[in-house]
Amino acid sequence: MCWKTGSNQPTGLTKTSYIPQTATYAKAGLTYKNVTEIMGKLGGDYHAGASWTMPATTFFTEVLGMTDSNGRPIVVQDASVGSGYRLMGHPVDLVDAKADTIIFGLMSRYTMNLASDIEIAKDGSVGFRSGSQVYRGMCFADGGVTDKSAFVVATKATA
Repeated sequence: MCWKTGSNQPTGLTKTSYIPQTATYAKAGLTYKNVTEIMGKLGGDYHAGASWTMPATTFFTEVLGMTDSNGRPIVVQDASVGSGYRLMGHPVDLVDAKADTIIFGLMSRYTMNLASDIEIAKDGSVGFRSGSQVYRGMCFADGGVTDKSAFVVATKATA
């Protein structure tokens, strides 16, 4: 949902005109200072429960292995979170997006609204000869941010 446009799809978090807290990091790559600046832009009320969302390529090439000013790793492994990693104490959610965009915030402040019940249907005609059934689930939904202050969107500089 983070990278959606809002036109015939949910409004994504990367619409920087929609989220007032933004940051930019150098084209050369993310630094420890960039990470702390991103965290600093999020209001204190939102840090408890906040998480990082970023493309897997950004995480594995630019973040994993990063250290603080004392040489300590800022990423630790944690099997209790989905990706298995925490960045500066916050869970990391890895996505397949190709954009060089990182989101830090309270994901519970992004909600989905189902405009209709989920419909589940089956069709036996497709697999008639083999005796198999095909199932489909469908619903109409929309999504958006309920609290714009709960997110920081950071993008990589182009020059």
